[in-house]
Amino acid sequence: HHLIDLGFLVGDSTDDTLAVLATEVERIQKREDSVSFNSVTIIEKDFGAGEIASMAVKDRHGFNEQAPRRKAMARARNYLLYATMKPEHSWVFWRDVDIVESAPEILEDLIAHDKDVIVPNVWFHRYEERDGKMVDVEGRFDYNLWVESDKGRKLAASLAKDDILVEGYKEYNTGRRYMTLEGDYKADKDVELPLDGIGGVSIVVKADVHRSGINFPCYAFENQAETEGFAKMAKRAKYEVIGLPNYVVWHIDTAEKPR
Repeated sequence: HHLIDLGFLVGDSTDDTLAVLATEVERIQKREDSVSFNSVTIIEKDFGAGEIASMAVKDRHGFNEQAPRRKAMARARNYLLYATMKPEHSWVFWRDVDIVESAPEILEDLIAHDKDVIVPNVWFHRYEERDGKMVDVEGRFDYNLWVESDKGRKLAASLAKDDILVEGYKEYNTGRRYMTLEGDYKADKDVELPLDGIGGVSIVVKADVHRSGINFPCYAFENQAETEGFAKMAKRAKYEVIGLPNYVVWHIDTAEKPR
């Protein structure tokens, strides 16, 4: 942990997130063992997303809210990035607060691939009773992990330049290949799949990729925004974007219908 600098951004929050975070950081940083980090930065800044953030999960993830939500998230990511990245940093690890389970060695595992941008697969646990037994449906979560398709390219070509494509909604049938629908966490976790779009649940990026100007567009870049726009931008700059279909991290169950 002494090699890691943490950065948190708390924005558009109406609860006690900031206070709880500050208390936990103080507790951890006071420890004299190897648990404390090199440094921790907490940034508080609103991005006008309070109305979206206060919505119920179902509404917040509704189609009509996706473009403004993704634009606000992109602005927040960029602000956090440029406020915290230091000259000595080699890697940037973007980690969603909603991850509930992942391998303790995830950083080492992903960095070992030595790719410009790399992401794991993202599923969620949900236990349902079937035939008198509780069964984990192992829902697939992140449909932003995709390989572009001819259908997707044709659809993008038909849109206005400011339109933003979002995945997993009937309004846009892109025909893309979704990594979240593939993979087997019991198989070889190092299998790689080149991607054209990524989500933001868990991303490892070489710091020099960000330094070269590849960030999270808060506007339509090739009809994508935020993390998917980031992947498109990285690919345009000839950086490699890789997914690991068999390396699964588990997101909180957002109570959405499994697809």
